Amino acid sequence: MGVKTLARIRKLWRDNAPYILFFLAYTAAFILFVHTLPLSLPLVLGIALGALAMPVCGFLEKRLRLSRGRAALIAGIGTYLLFLAAAGLLLYWLCRELVVFLTGSGYFNYDALVPEVRRVLEQAFDALPALAERFSASLSENLDTVLPAVGSVFRLILSIPALLLMLALIPVAACLFLQHRAGIPRLSAYWIGPRRTQQLRKAIRGLSRTSAGFAFSYFLIYAITFCESFIILYQLRIQYPLITALIVTVSDIFPILGPGTVLLPICIYQLLCGNFLRAAGLFIGWILLTVIRQIIEPRLISKVTRTPTAAMLFAVYCSLVSGNFWLIPYAGLFFFLLDLLKTAGILGVKKTGA
Repeated sequence: MGVKTLARIRKLWRDNAPYILFFLAYTAAFILFVHTLPLSLPLVLGIALGALAMPVCGFLEKRLRLSRGRAALIAGIGTYLLFLAAAGLLLYWLCRELVVFLTGSGYFNYDALVPEVRRVLEQAFDALPALAERFSASLSENLDTVLPAVGSVFRLILSIPALLLMLALIPVAACLFLQHRAGIPRLSAYWIGPRRTQQLRKAIRGLSRTSAGFAFSYFLIYAITFCESFIILYQLRIQYPLITALIVTVSDIFPILGPGTVLLPICIYQLLCGNFLRAAGLFIGWILLTVIRQIIEPRLISKVTRTPTAAMLFAVYCSLVSGNFWLIPYAGLFFFLLDLLKTAGILGVKKTGA
């Protein structure tokens, strides 16, 4: 029995060695990437920015006859400043709308609360001075316990230079990528051969539309989320449905947050105001948004990344159960690279004789 099992394992290895090696190498590289992401983040963002600026760099080199270094510098920094300005304007606009939404617009009106709720809040406000005195006394007695928290605050303040340095390193990485992008095919030809490199470049050009489809798929997902949120909020006669729907969509971009971070506080507020039907409608709407998102997203991503629908659904399930968001991009990127390497003829099952 042991000899037969060993023979089967050898045959399995002999017939599927390329796939097994690819799976092991990809898994190890992905785990290393995730654990070193804070260190390699400027490099990753710089390469992504350089890839977006490649058409501009090619235009400057061919049409304006600029040198590769100067074209890379202009294209990299110009694209970076454009994205930085757009991100700054978007952040400013969102912060301004949030301030108006939460404070200046009177959305959360204290007088609209149920009298019993206002009475409880007033009692809590009256008890705040005594709680503050008790807290200050406890703080002075347990200063050694609070010191680690103070150290965390200082580490957060000291991380600001690291953030600024990361923002400065992104355009440097983009310019270096644009300047030395011609050496990437030569390096690839050195490792896998000229013919396979040509096949790989052809496959990448063929799948370049897939990247656009990937971006379009996520744009479609968030557009559906925005439309659903706006319809739900408008039908429930919630104030500022357009701004609220936009905030829900932005919160949906971050997997840790989600629409519930916006809809549930509004639901609780409506409940405290005695608007039980609106609160129930908001809660049901949040459930519908979550369910529809979990149905649409795996199917769209599976079509774009060539990932089997069952595999993507299983990855989403494992991600939700384990709380690990990285399982979803792991599965999508795995099948995307697998299809790319198979299309290029680099990866395939080794055929053996009888």
